Amino acid sequence: MTLIFLDTEFTNLTFQSELISIALVDEAGNGFYGECDDFNKNTCSDFVYQNVIPQLGNLPTIVDTLISVRGNYHQIARSVYEFIESYKDDSYKVTIVTDVAYYDWKFFFKLPCFKPNLPEYISPFPIDLNSMILARNGTTDISRNSLSSFPESIHGIKLHHAYYDAMLLKECYFELMSTES
Repeated sequence: MTLIFLDTEFTNLTFQSELISIALVDEAGNGFYGECDDFNKNTCSDFVYQNVIPQLGNLPTIVDTLISVRGNYHQIARSVYEFIESYKDDSYKVTIVTDVAYYDWKFFFKLPCFKPNLPEYISPFPIDLNSMILARNGTTDISRNSLSSFPESIHGIKLHHAYYDAMLLKECYFELMSTES
């Protein structure tokens, strides 16, 4: 199984929410970060205005193994597809790991590049970190930064930047797996 860690940022917590940014990071640290420039800012929640919007435009260029793209929703979807398609020849099925699958998986799955179905090499069953934390601790109200030694910021990006959150998710996942009882 090849794990790819997914995080998204979106306008609000309603069914009409729009994708703002998406990041994918594999186990080796290869990554993709896409930022939409055509979402409706008028639908953003106060939380998004305070935590996500200020970090937009900060396209990570911190590693050679990261693809960063800014464009409209369909350009981002196409770039996600091109990134994820590079895993189709792996001998293992790709499994997506999310923080909260209810949100992140929804945005990934409904990208137009995956209509009408996900490619066969992508498992339709994501791993949900939130459920792992709930099973372990009886609550999900735990700071993800407290689950690992991942820095509070890297190269000017921090919590609620999709790329930062995908890397933090990867660290938290492996920390939980290494302390599995």
